[in-house]
Amino acid sequence: MVLANVFIANSNTLKYILLSLGVAGAFLLLGLLLRSKVKVFQKLFLPASVIGGFIGLLLGPEVLGLIPGIKDLWVSQTEEASLVENIYKIMDAIPGIFIIPIFASTPLGLFKRKPDSDITKEKGNGVSTGLFFLLVAMLLLQIVTGLGVNLLTSLLDKNANLYNVFGFELAIGFVGGHGTVGSIPTLFGKYLGESLTTTSQGVGTLFATFGLVGGMIAGIVFINIAARKNKTKIMKEPVKLDELQLTGLVKDINTQAPLGMESTKNYTIETISLVFAIILADCVLAYGTIALLKLIPKVGAILGQIPVWSLAMLYMFLINKILQKLHLEWLIDRKIVARISGFLTDFAIVCAISAMPLKALSVYIVPIIIASILGFIVTYIFIFYFVKKLCKDDEAFEHAIITWGTCTGVMMTGLMLLKICDPNYETKALNNFSKGFAIMSVVQVLVLVIFQFFITKSTLTLFLVSLALFAVFLIGLILTIYFKNKKKITN
Repeated sequence: MVLANVFIANSNTLKYILLSLGVAGAFLLLGLLLRSKVKVFQKLFLPASVIGGFIGLLLGPEVLGLIPGIKDLWVSQTEEASLVENIYKIMDAIPGIFIIPIFASTPLGLFKRKPDSDITKEKGNGVSTGLFFLLVAMLLLQIVTGLGVNLLTSLLDKNANLYNVFGFELAIGFVGGHGTVGSIPTLFGKYLGESLTTTSQGVGTLFATFGLVGGMIAGIVFINIAARKNKTKIMKEPVKLDELQLTGLVKDINTQAPLGMESTKNYTIETISLVFAIILADCVLAYGTIALLKLIPKVGAILGQIPVWSLAMLYMFLINKILQKLHLEWLIDRKIVARISGFLTDFAIVCAISAMPLKALSVYIVPIIIASILGFIVTYIFIFYFVKKLCKDDEAFEHAIITWGTCTGVMMTGLMLLKICDPNYETKALNNFSKGFAIMSVVQVLVLVIFQFFITKSTLTLFLVSLALFAVFLIGLILTIYFKNKKKITN
């Protein structure tokens, strides 16, 4: 589903987009206020975007319906749809649009740098490679789990009537998070139709919410248990969170970190404008390429199915190469890129949750809960078992907890959990995980592209394809563990 599907009168389209983002911004501010004041939200580590999204859902037409009572002061009263209906339609479409620049921005600034000749290059210990295989295998195992629940539900209840890709969203919500849920319209939209695509995005949003909240709560419990059993390397007693960790507000101006470095002066162009322009131009290039591919006789129908966001990511690697060839690496600051991506993600999340179709989702709530519970169980067993094998006693828990947080919420969840038990990142967990996660982020796109060719197939076919791909990466993980441990014994 694209924005054109909810296109309103020409003269009011941009106005509605502005109003929709304004409403989403108001929900974000309310979410921030509640996060800073309500203890339960602080202890759950819920982002303002998630809290704000549920405020929007609660006030919107799906629940209390309070917002529609506001008079339409901006548009003609002759419009068929109400102001709020139009706003919520656009909010429903925003995640699918924003996910493209979010993914496109991921590689920007990840330049391949030449090692300093005076510095001995650190030899890899195999942990990063192992974590890469583990992360991709975890993504596929969650897909297998979700689709397995679909198959089992359909077998036990002939009236369940689940759509063929139901359960696939478990991995998109858990490993991908709320931001990645925005890719669902691109992945499934052409095959499910507008109604089911909206439902699928709502299912993914619920999985992402359950994963974020459950993963954080369970992670803190795991940390406290590990501390008591002396399994944590740095932390030696149960966690005590300070005000900064609970509220996320940096009130002391002397400790506020800079958002990024200026590579240009604002009388020429704002640095953030420059970076954002590169990201958006990359998105246009991807859209244009897809349009041209569709014009190719015979193969255009297949090539035209390549997801825009995956092509945008690939083009961004090319842009990196061009910037390096022109010696313009100094233009890009990764902190600025991260801030732009984070800004888009915040708005994508608050819009996705606010526009969730609760009435449609109520039909799927039981299999969603079952899949979520099984998702937590298999994720815990798989991560903690294989990370222990991979790391042995070398900071195994720290490596496991950042992986757990990332595979149930987002990478920031994993970083937060790691920071609780390793406040100054003294262990190798962050370094090893970052390397593995960076490669996984690219391979994840390729995996989702592969599934594009099977979306119209039966649930059983999707399940078997997922199982086969899982087996490939599981073997890669096992072999990495074997050779790493063999090398250690030899040394």
